[in-house]
Amino acid sequence: MRFNLGAKLGLLGPRSLTARVLLLATIWSAVALVVIAIVISQLYRQSSERAFTDLLRAQLYNVINSITIGDDNKLSGNPQLGDLRFSQPETGWYWIIEPLGTFAATPLSSSSLGTSNIKVPSILAVPFNNRYERFYPTYDAFGNHVLVAETEVVLDGEGRAARFRVSGNLEVVDDDVRAFDKNLYIALGIFGIGSLVVNAIAILYGLRPLDARAVLSTRFAVVSPNVSKAISLAKSCRSPMT
Repeated sequence: MRFNLGAKLGLLGPRSLTARVLLLATIWSAVALVVIAIVISQLYRQSSERAFTDLLRAQLYNVINSITIGDDNKLSGNPQLGDLRFSQPETGWYWIIEPLGTFAATPLSSSSLGTSNIKVPSILAVPFNNRYERFYPTYDAFGNHVLVAETEVVLDGEGRAARFRVSGNLEVVDDDVRAFDKNLYIALGIFGIGSLVVNAIAILYGLRPLDARAVLSTRFAVVSPNVSKAISLAKSCRSPMT
């Protein structure tokens, strides 16, 4: 009974093969799941940011197509973007149209912006791309972290131009990524725990014969010197008689 109990305890001892394999499998699974979670989260964030940029670009050109120069030489038009956030104050969702150069018209903006404005960075700091667009993050007067899509458009044959800007609140992207990360961590956590349980069962049953042999070998190594001494003693005792 003592031998069987010691053998069973030896299967999970710190020096047993089973314990070492379980420890290595657990560490590897944990590290792999953390790396996978980080990579997937970053890829999803990049995808969300690209989709957000494409949305702002589409809204920007919607505003451009809604604006003309009226008979009174003023900017005219009322963009309808189908999003109530452009009419609700302090949301971070704005559209702004500002005349450039000698075109002395009154700027237009969405009702959500109120009397505030968004700073325009220099072209050297944020250059235009090959589409003559530029995107830059900034903060509005209400502390919202926004992404601004901007371009400049010539509105008529006389060369009168205006700067068009549309902004969106980046909190939308952050909330989307946080929700995705939460579901991702839950899913990977359940998968990881299930994998560890299955691996532990497989390893415990698969390596049990090897650990049992190791325990027997250890016990035989302890017992064999005593047996050798007993045999030697017996031989020495029989020597005078022969």
